Amino acid sequence: MINIVFCIDDNFTSHCGVLMTSICENKGNENIHFHILIDTIKMSNEKLLTRIAKKYSQLITYYKVDHQKLENCPIRKDDHVSIAAYFRILIPLIIPDSVDKVLYLDCDIVVLSDLDDFWNTDIKNKAVGVVPDMFSQDIRVFNRLDYEMHLGYFNSGVLLMNLDYWRANNLSIRILNYIDKNPDKLIYWDQDALNYVLRNEKMNMPLRYNVQEGFYWQDPFLAKKYWQEMFKAAENPVILHYTGIIKPWYKECKHPKRDLYLKYLYLSPWHNSKIKHVKFKLRIRFLVRDLLILMGFMSNRSLYR
Repeated sequence: MINIVFCIDDNFTSHCGVLMTSICENKGNENIHFHILIDTIKMSNEKLLTRIAKKYSQLITYYKVDHQKLENCPIRKDDHVSIAAYFRILIPLIIPDSVDKVLYLDCDIVVLSDLDDFWNTDIKNKAVGVVPDMFSQDIRVFNRLDYEMHLGYFNSGVLLMNLDYWRANNLSIRILNYIDKNPDKLIYWDQDALNYVLRNEKMNMPLRYNVQEGFYWQDPFLAKKYWQEMFKAAENPVILHYTGIIKPWYKECKHPKRDLYLKYLYLSPWHNSKIKHVKFKLRIRFLVRDLLILMGFMSNRSLYR
């Protein structure tokens, strides 16, 4: 049984449903138990998520998160995330002790192959199995967080979590304490805190288990030694993670594999949803950027291959 955790509020319910649909459509031999940590969610949306699990004969459980434990976690005025971004820190404290391992996934993801091999990876002596972040070779990240670059920086959207290890080593409390003492260092919210606290307690996994937008850029930030694996993973992802600002549910999205999100959207209960525009200010920002690039006044490292 693969235990998969999502952390959502009402705004991300449909994307969670698309992700669940992609997982079930590509399920291997292992059955799935979906664990959903929620903030506010309409009963109608909860029923739709439950319908997906029942359609594919999989299990689903909901957990209401107590915000009080996260009162010192910073959310800035213009941040595009909610307090739900920090819920994953509480997973070992909320999921029953009988569950010793979970796979946490962000909801801007689709799964394109079965997760059995990933799930069955032995991480008993580590806190998490992780994939390097697409900016993991940026020295500014390590200068800001004040630890050595050779220890690496991972993307927290895909975490194979050893809950027994987390509980035995009090990791949730250690991470919350770090956030409380270092709010000014945190640009990428809990991801920064997870990377600092777990810098010596993680296992790196193949790139195909968290294929990020930067893996498709003409000028990626990953070191050249990763490029051969990166190109292969980008061509055939197991887990495809839409890490860009403009997600595939917006008309302005130009991600080369955007259609894969739409495929599972149309198989989900939200198949009649309209694809919307990004917010007006963001549209203007990107129009100005594209114009400056066209005129040669600005280079764009993130052009797709």
